[in-house]
Amino acid sequence: MKKKFNLFFGIFFAFTCLIMLASCGKKAYQLNFIASIGGSVEGEVSQSVNKGEDATAVTAKADAGYVFVQWSDGSVAATRTEVGVEADKTVCAIFERAFTVTFVAGENGKIGEDQSVSQVVCFQKNTSTVEAIPNKGYVFVKWSDGDTSATKTVYGVTSNKTLTATFALAPVENPKA
Repeated sequence: MKKKFNLFFGIFFAFTCLIMLASCGKKAYQLNFIASIGGSVEGEVSQSVNKGEDATAVTAKADAGYVFVQWSDGSVAATRTEVGVEADKTVCAIFERAFTVTFVAGENGKIGEDQSVSQVVCFQKNTSTVEAIPNKGYVFVKWSDGDTSATKTVYGVTSNKTLTATFALAPVENPKA
């Protein structure tokens, strides 16, 4: 009976040692995902990941009136998965206040190829340039803010706004003059 007990104990001890040796080489790293004002991080925001393994995906979600810009380590993808983790890491999702600038074509014209174009722009940034294009037989007159250039860029945006392009019948040249 004593030999059976010693054999059982020996096998159990050897098996336990193997398990302990296998787990001794694994180092767990701590990953933390946080958010600046204007948004949140969805998913498991605090993860303990074994060396060389992959974390689960997290996603930066902007609140209303904000846009996701990037992570503090420069990554610009809103959803990220840390692959082959080798160190502790904390990254912050960065959000900025955003505004909508809408360019609308009045009667007898369009904005580029559309009747209206909306652009979401971060605080104090500029819109892309748009162009008010009159229909055949019409001319561009002005934007609702008084600007008389058919091409329009709004600089240093600090609020939502709508700008409407006005068009008028093109003057007819008098052939008798």
